[in-house]
Amino acid sequence: MEKQETRLFKSYKSLFHIRFKIHNIGDRTLPRGLSLETLAMFAVLYLPLWPLGRLLYPVHPWIGAVIVTGMAAGLLSQSDPQGKFLPLFVLGLAEYIARPKTTDYSGRAIVRRRKCRLDWTMMEVYEE
Repeated sequence: MEKQETRLFKSYKSLFHIRFKIHNIGDRTLPRGLSLETLAMFAVLYLPLWPLGRLLYPVHPWIGAVIVTGMAAGLLSQSDPQGKFLPLFVLGLAEYIARPKTTDYSGRAIVRRRKCRLDWTMMEVYEE
């Protein structure tokens, strides 16, 4: 008998999430499919991780950068917080932190009034 593969989904949204993968490059079959998200993260992380690649392999720094960037993109593509792509999750979290927390019933931000400091002075009373 064949074993049936069981897949676990962390959220209902990820059940219908289609991930496009590249399984072949030319005539060669890849050992593991590359998702488009992984390739996009590789392209974004390549230049920022170039100095680290230069430290690992100073003769040919692009080789070290490709290895480090590939590992980072692979690890980041495996995480699936709340069924979202990790960079979109981080962006949503940053938007939540940056947007104003007070809104009216229509969802518009309430303009906060400036706090003014008021100085009170009392007249002095002299007794004669």
